[in-house]
Formats: sequence, C-alpha cells, structure tokens
Amino acid sequence: MKKTVFLVDDDIDLVEQNTMVLEEQGYSVVSAYTAQAALKKLEDIKPDILVLDVMMEHRTAGFVLARELGRKYPELPVIILSGDPDKISWLGESEDAWDQVVKFLDKPIKPDKLAKEIQKVITQ
Repeated sequence: MKKTVFLVDDDIDLVEQNTMVLEEQGYSVVSAYTAQAALKKLEDIKPDILVLDVMMEHRTAGFVLARELGRKYPELPVIILSGDPDKISWLGESEDAWDQVVKFLDKPIKPDKLAKEIQKVITQ
C-alpha cells in the first residue's frame, strides 16, 4: 500500500518538484498551499506524514497549524520546513506541545534529500 505524504507549502514550485520526486519513489502525494486549505483537506485524507512550511499566510502559519494538528491528530508525524534560521525561537512553548514535529529541515531542500528524510520517519 502506498504511503501518503501531505505537502503544505505556499511555494508552488517546491510542491511540484517534491511531488514529482516523491511520486517517482512510490508515494501518494496530496498538497495544499495554505494552512486553512490543509485543515480542510485533512478532514478527508489520512496522510502518513505531513511536510509543512512555516511561513505561509503569515510568519508562523505552519507552527499554528502544527500545534492545532497535534491536538487533533497526535499520531501524525510532522516535518517542518523553514528558510528562517530563527525558527526555533518562535516555539515559546513547552516541548510536549510539539511532540508530533519529528524534524525541522532548512529550506531550500533538494527533493531527493526531503524524500530520504520522509523515508526515515515513515520507517521508524
């Protein structure tokens, strides 16, 4: 059975490039370009992993979404992508609020590297 990766990022090129590589590697990929769209789609799909950008509608949209998803879907692993080197300073909460966030990866990231990171998380 194919594993489903849910990519949430407002960078259309990043989503398309990663979708192509992930599908070549046998994953099913669902995407959304805003945190709000991601919330709506999650009601209909059951992804195996979520790859989430931080800055979308606003500077911390990804963190807000990750926190909300952690409450609703605590078993869903999340990889957060960010081009901001200060991303960790935004958390400001106890570590257990971010238990579902399994990795923080810097952008830009090559699609094959992201695919390897996803594979590591899914096979744990």
